[in-house]
Amino acid sequence: MTPGNQSSKTGGPNPFPWTLRLSLIMTAILFAAWCCLMWPQWMGEPNLMHGLLMPVVFAALIYEGLKSGSSRFLPDTGMMDILQSLTASIGLLAAAAGALYGATMGWDYALASFFLSAALAALLLSMLMALSRRGTRIIPFGWPCVAAILLCLLCAPVPPGTAARLTSLLQLGVTRAVLQMLNAVGIPAFTTGNVIELAHARVGVDEACSGLRSLVSCVFAGVFISAAWVRPPLARVLVVLMAAPLAIGMNLIRSFALAYAAERGLLADGPLHDFAGIAILGLTSIVLVLVGVAFGARATPSPRRAESPALRPRRAPGWIALFATLAAIAIMGSWALISHRAAQPSSRLPDLASILPGKVPGWDVSAPESLGRYSPELRTACLLQRSYSRPTPSGREEVTIYVAYWRPGQASVSFVSSHTPDMCWPGLGWAIVPEGTSTPVLRVAQLSLPPAQARSFGRSTEALNVWYWHLYGGKVVEGFDPHSPLRVLSDALKNGTRANRSQLFVRISANAMWPDIADGALLPTLFSGLHEWGF
Repeated sequence: MTPGNQSSKTGGPNPFPWTLRLSLIMTAILFAAWCCLMWPQWMGEPNLMHGLLMPVVFAALIYEGLKSGSSRFLPDTGMMDILQSLTASIGLLAAAAGALYGATMGWDYALASFFLSAALAALLLSMLMALSRRGTRIIPFGWPCVAAILLCLLCAPVPPGTAARLTSLLQLGVTRAVLQMLNAVGIPAFTTGNVIELAHARVGVDEACSGLRSLVSCVFAGVFISAAWVRPPLARVLVVLMAAPLAIGMNLIRSFALAYAAERGLLADGPLHDFAGIAILGLTSIVLVLVGVAFGARATPSPRRAESPALRPRRAPGWIALFATLAAIAIMGSWALISHRAAQPSSRLPDLASILPGKVPGWDVSAPESLGRYSPELRTACLLQRSYSRPTPSGREEVTIYVAYWRPGQASVSFVSSHTPDMCWPGLGWAIVPEGTSTPVLRVAQLSLPPAQARSFGRSTEALNVWYWHLYGGKVVEGFDPHSPLRVLSDALKNGTRANRSQLFVRISANAMWPDIADGALLPTLFSGLHEWGF
């Protein structure tokens, strides 16, 4: 029996008090609940598919930390209690933010998943600090256990704003680098945005080809490899630091190979495209393993120092861990109960097909066929979009109208407000023109409309003017930033986590000014039909 497992039979104190035992069980329940919550996202989101390995990887690293980790234990001091309390407090704040976003925006919302994952990581770290005290000696405080905790963050969605900026940066970087590589091997090409124009083909570097997916997956693999197979600290640092540049470089080679294949008349999409993407992670993992082996992955771990007899454990670590886990469960459970409310049945829904004119004299009308695939994401099947175009002396005038309706209780006001052009369009490459932002009161024929949110967007050589309205129970909802937890909390306290009145969202975008499109029968027909639905 090792000193860390001494019991009261030998006259010493029990180093594993009931508070730590109970908090360890509660933490295990939190981890299992987190895996269940994230599993659908891991299954459906290509950028997070490596999360499917997380339960096994986590258990393997914890076992590695127990079996062959260092013999480092944390001092049992008041300062360590403060650090553990600070870590637990960060976890509780993240849990509160994640639960807030989960209750108002949906538990699969990116920021909800990110904050809940951050909360789990902080609570796990606080628990590790409690179990790694010299008075308990349950788990050594080593890199394998710390790496297992850090991997929780890499299995969570990247916050939307950060993901959009990083994806755009990687897209443009890959496009420019591939262009230079093609020119270097004698293939003439030029770029239009993120599209590479070749002599016999056009290759687009879309979001999937930006390298964000392989970047996150390869960093996940690098952290795991450094903790599971690499022993020397410097070699571990090298493996982790190499993961991101290696992933970017391998993705660049893949993009160049696909562009080269397209120029030579080979099929650059379909199976070849998918196989090249999967090969990135495999090759990068192999390189990282080889680097670890070359720099000491098989080095014999240093012998453990002789352990001193177990000290009398402090009560603080166990109580801190127990309070943090129970408080986190209470916070998330209460928000889950508050947000659980079914949509109220309604006898009728607006007939959007009759409200949006299907035929307008002088206009060509079209509608996207794939709009229904956004229904699960938007939590409503009552949505329709139609595009209208007509020739004018100054060029072709184009107007697109989008309308969506939510029954009472079907979605929160915060959730609907998070799907405005301000939030969604920048991720599609559109940039907001600041001087084109206003809240005008518009008129159509004899109708005076509620104040609109007016925006101007630009992308490459395109420019659009956008006007949109979000109405809750017939009243205009002012735009807000869903990335601000305080703003989301204020909105939840004001309108509830499940709106008890119907909501209507109307968006009009055009390559012309409002006076140019307000004349005629198009917009008066639209707003007359929407009048009885709260507009």
